[in-house]
Order: sequence, then C-alpha cells, then structure tokens
Amino acid sequence: MDYPALRRLIEEKGLLNKTPGYYIRTSAILVALFTGTWIIYYYVRNFYIQIGIVCLLGFLGFQFGLLAHDAGHRAVSTKRWLNETIGYLSLTFINGISIHHWETKHNAHHRSPNFNPGDPDIEQVFAYDTTQARARKGLLKWITKHQIAFFVPLHALSVFDMTRTSFQHVLLRCPFKRKMIELIGLLMHLVLWIGIPSYFIGFWKAALLYAIGTLVRGLYASLVFVPNHVGMPLPKPTDKLSYLEKQVITARNLTPSFFKDYIFGGLNYQIEHHLFPNMSRKYLKKAKTIIKNYCLTNKIPYKETGFFTCYKDVFTHMSQVGKAA
Repeated sequence: MDYPALRRLIEEKGLLNKTPGYYIRTSAILVALFTGTWIIYYYVRNFYIQIGIVCLLGFLGFQFGLLAHDAGHRAVSTKRWLNETIGYLSLTFINGISIHHWETKHNAHHRSPNFNPGDPDIEQVFAYDTTQARARKGLLKWITKHQIAFFVPLHALSVFDMTRTSFQHVLLRCPFKRKMIELIGLLMHLVLWIGIPSYFIGFWKAALLYAIGTLVRGLYASLVFVPNHVGMPLPKPTDKLSYLEKQVITARNLTPSFFKDYIFGGLNYQIEHHLFPNMSRKYLKKAKTIIKNYCLTNKIPYKETGFFTCYKDVFTHMSQVGKAA
C-alpha cells in the first residue's frame, strides 16, 4: 500500500507543521494546575482531603506523561533540546520514569506494533492471544488462566514497576552523557513526592500518599493505553505487511469527543498517531478524516469503536485468551 501518497495528502494540509502555541498553552495550564494543587497539599492537614488531593496530583502527573509522550516523538518542537527538556521534566522528574528507558521501549513498539515477538508491550505477564496462552508453564500459566482477575490490579501497579526498571536502566544501560541527568531526575522525583511532604506530614504518611497517587497514575495509564491495541491482530515478523498496513490493522481508535480528546491526550486517535507519530495532537482529529477515507478506499480495515464497547471488547478478549491457557 502507498504510504508516501498518504503522507503527501497529510503534508499538503499542513498537518505535520508544529504547533508551539498549542503546546505553550497546554503546558502553562498544566503547570498552573499542578503547582496550585501542590500548594494546597502542603497546607491541608486532613488526611482524607489529602487522599483526594494526591489522586488529583496523580491525574495531573499522568497528563504530564502524555505531554512527555508527544515530546518523545518530537511532536512538540523541531528543536531536539526542547523536546528532551520537556521529556526530562515531565516524565523523569514528575513521573519517576526514565525518558530514555521509555523512548527505547516505546520506539520498539512503534516499529513492530502488536508483533509477537517484536513488541515489548505484549512481551509481559499477560497473554494477548491463544498461542501465547498455551505456551505458558507453571505459575505463569495459572496467572494467565486467571488473567482477567489480575488485569486491573497489575496495571494499577505498572508505574511502580516502571520506576523500578527506570533506575535499573539508568544505572546499567543508559548512555553516560544522559546517565547523570536521568538519575538526578529520578532522585528529585522522590524528593518532590516523598521528601518534601515528609517535612510537613511525616515520612510514612507521605510514602502512603505517594503510593496512592502512583496507583492513580497506573490506573489512568491503563485507561489510556489498553484500548489502543489489546484485542487487535498480532502479526508475526514473517507476515508481509506494508508500513501502512501494520500500523493500521493493529490499532484501534475511539470515536472522538472533546472529553476523550482531553483525557486520552490524543491517543484515542491511535491509528493516526501510529502512522504519523511526530504529528501534533492538535491535528490528529483533522488527519483522521483523511486517513480513514484513504484506508477505506484501499480496503484496509480501520477499527473505531465507542468508549464502553471498546472496554467490553478488551475484557472479553482477555478473558477468552486466559481460558485457553
């Protein structure tokens, strides 16, 4: 299939142009909300109100993660240093996830989406098709058989694991010129979320509230990422698919709305994002019309579902795959 022809259509509409004003406004609002919420957190002493505040901070923290995602794809700016700075601040510092570690893993996902093997996002504890499920042995087989029960709890814990693996990556595999700034960012993350609050509310309460906020970030991350590819075809490296085909048939869009565009940070346009990962999220909705018509004209399956239908499909699929173990 002719991806260059599609790219020319997108470029002619100016949809690969950068949108600095959009990202300046988005960042300014996010920084203001995050800073204001932190100030309230420092002054409030009621534990139950503090729980609500850290849940909001967890939500805003993942919004920074979505901003870092755009920067990691060079969708924010043509300036490499600016994208990297946004990544360090938004992901490494605020979320405790190494931007270098994330980019390494995420770029592999984009090269081979849903490919087994090839995509690190499906090479984990969950099985995503019956072939994976039947190959499991021992404890992992038992977990796979009951994976629908573990699906939400383990995703909630995912950010803890990403922080753990980030420290491992930075210490053992990160290039030296990035190692120190990444390590400083990870340590400052702990200072921000645990160290400073400990001065006001004590270490154990600060650690507990950090854990609650991190669980919220994990749940929010799963809300955003799970619909993108779970339940979609899992090609093999030997399958002869064009770049256009492998990016489209392995992804799923959610029907657009203002609410979903905000909550998902544009990743509800997953097909468009995979075809043009360096596209500003401001233009994804406009690109959708062009790309969907192009796919239908070329008889490429284009999957788009509603919010609730999507999650129903995901959980049904994971349940059926688990039963095959």
